[in-house]
Amino acid sequence: MFNQYCLISSVVAGRGRIVFRISRIETTRFFSQTIFCLRSSTAVGRQDTSVPETRTLEQPELLFNTLLQRRTEHLLGSSGCMKQARDHGISDTQYTRLGEQYQRELFSPSGNTENFGVPTFSALRNAHKNSSVRGLDALLLDGLIAFSLHNSASSVELQMQRQLTDMRYPHEWFPAARALQRTWHLHVGPTNSGKTYHALCRLETASSGWYAGPLRLLAHEIFDRLNSKGIACNLSTGEERKTVSLDAKITSSTVEMVDTTKTFDVAVIDEIQMIGDPQRGWAWTAALLGMQATEMHLCGDESVVDVLQDLAKKIGDRLIIHRYNRLGPLQPLKQSLNGQLAAVQKGDCIVTFSRKNIFSIKRSIEELTGLRCALAYGGLPPETKSSQARLFNDPESGYDVLVASDAVGMGLNLSIRRMVFETMEKFNGTNFEIIPTPQIKQIAGRAGRYRAAVPTMGPVPEAPTTGYVTTLDSEDLPILFKALSHPTVPLVSLGLAPTYPIVEHFASLFPPSVSFALILKQLQLMSFTSPTYHLCLFDEKIQIAHLIDEAKGLSVADRYTVCCAPINLRDRSVPANVLEFANILGQGRTVNIAEMQGIDLEAIDMGPPKNINSLQRLESLHRVLLIYFWLAYLPHPLFLLTVRQRYPVNFICNEQTAAVKQKVEQLIEMGLGRMRFVRQQKGQRNFKASRFEREGPVIQQAPSSTFVCNSQPVQQ
Repeated sequence: MFNQYCLISSVVAGRGRIVFRISRIETTRFFSQTIFCLRSSTAVGRQDTSVPETRTLEQPELLFNTLLQRRTEHLLGSSGCMKQARDHGISDTQYTRLGEQYQRELFSPSGNTENFGVPTFSALRNAHKNSSVRGLDALLLDGLIAFSLHNSASSVELQMQRQLTDMRYPHEWFPAARALQRTWHLHVGPTNSGKTYHALCRLETASSGWYAGPLRLLAHEIFDRLNSKGIACNLSTGEERKTVSLDAKITSSTVEMVDTTKTFDVAVIDEIQMIGDPQRGWAWTAALLGMQATEMHLCGDESVVDVLQDLAKKIGDRLIIHRYNRLGPLQPLKQSLNGQLAAVQKGDCIVTFSRKNIFSIKRSIEELTGLRCALAYGGLPPETKSSQARLFNDPESGYDVLVASDAVGMGLNLSIRRMVFETMEKFNGTNFEIIPTPQIKQIAGRAGRYRAAVPTMGPVPEAPTTGYVTTLDSEDLPILFKALSHPTVPLVSLGLAPTYPIVEHFASLFPPSVSFALILKQLQLMSFTSPTYHLCLFDEKIQIAHLIDEAKGLSVADRYTVCCAPINLRDRSVPANVLEFANILGQGRTVNIAEMQGIDLEAIDMGPPKNINSLQRLESLHRVLLIYFWLAYLPHPLFLLTVRQRYPVNFICNEQTAAVKQKVEQLIEMGLGRMRFVRQQKGQRNFKASRFEREGPVIQQAPSSTFVCNSQPVQQ
């Protein structure tokens, strides 16, 4: 027993592994707190006066480590764990040997970097914090299976896996692009500097071209702009394709939908700084490396300059940098609104980070000032956000103020005179934290932006317009000023993810009994890159793969396609629908929207939402409809970078399904003015309240290699 408690007496981090420090003082302290009777019953019979007085609950690591050891022993001895190991091709003899080795590595003080599949201490703590013992057990089990598969593989199998997971040279994935002499025009400047405008002017004159943006809203805007000027432009996003003309030489798309198989005169990649995003950065990297355009126009901020200069030299492309200043000055105001929403004026945008506060602030402003408010937050359908933006921009609409979440920072064209931060804090799923500096700058920079009431861009006006930014409360002003004066932090690496052919080949190296979720996790654990790149997180894909594990009859291509769908796992109604979609694919059935058992079409019969629950119900329905359209959409047959196929035969899309989607969007917009809440004061925004304020309901999934978020703030 003494050795056991010495082992768990103290924990520190080392090399990302659990490392235990054994200390006489700490060990005796643990005894004094937990098993005091041992001190009084010692043979010597004297007290250790060198031990400082402590309180039992001041060291939660001790309690967690005890739990961790107990759960590991329970896991290794359970018949269910042994069965799962057999299902993955691990024999009972291997299980016994590797299980003991896994346990030693889990509690090893050496921090051995060869502990493949062994969860990190922080991942285990997060799994337990977010999903209790069930989440901890799931992560320990996943780690055990991954560790066992890796250590039971032959040297030849491991060599093949390592070859596939070597991602140091992703530019070699695109030989056609490497055969071209490409020139990059990097348009760098802050928000409202005209950088994208200049790139689009070049696209308009191109004989052929492509626009790639981060959001459907932006893809739609460019689509509308070019066609309104008589320039034939087609649209391609994850959920829809609009073909204006088969002879159209220009396409506007989301960045994930770029075609790397065709040659273009000009390509425009917008918001290039997102190439460093830990989730989606891979799409910008793939577009930048793979697009066959002799003239590439990249629009972003100063943070990307160094890393793109280095990349251009490595792959032999020419880089020209164009720098821009804001068209009009951005002026931080020295005074806040002193907490008075009655001081809100026409043309203001109030930014908050809670759906509940969005509606309460809207109500307060309308009651105190008589000004009508438009709304924009992440849970709204893109079409509704675009409609609300048009209302705000149109001086004749009667909507004079915008109340928004951080969704206002990108994708919406807005005529904002003054940006007002209701708070400088945002809930991160665990507690409140100050908004990151780049996000503050992005949001604040929307003030003074040149925009018309319609989504088409006009020429840049000659007279500059000053944008103003302030806070609602005076206590937040120093944070705002510090963020706006802070220099831009350069990116150090670019996001990267394996292409579908790599995923397919890697999966073929495992027995059919191995779950696809575990294959993705193995791929994530084994993949390695050069310092120029970082591997984007697989967490959501692994969670979705866990979710559809029980679906039968799915190929690797089917499973990976579903994993790539725009699925919001924070919404409790979504997982059941995703599993139904997967079962339909596995069974080879053909359905229309009305035949889906789990889709909540009854929400439409309730009419315009009158409270937050009915609004959330419609928003959930819209999310499920988007997944349906995404699966039914038939992309260009050469778009193989992300997924192999979609399923227009299995999921019928016709006028009826389009009408259902449109009706849901209309009902959501009609209900935006009906929500009534009382705004919470900052002192009331504790952890418990924040969980109530989150955008979507909590669902618990099997943990991935890092952790499962139990709740999230309003997302973009």
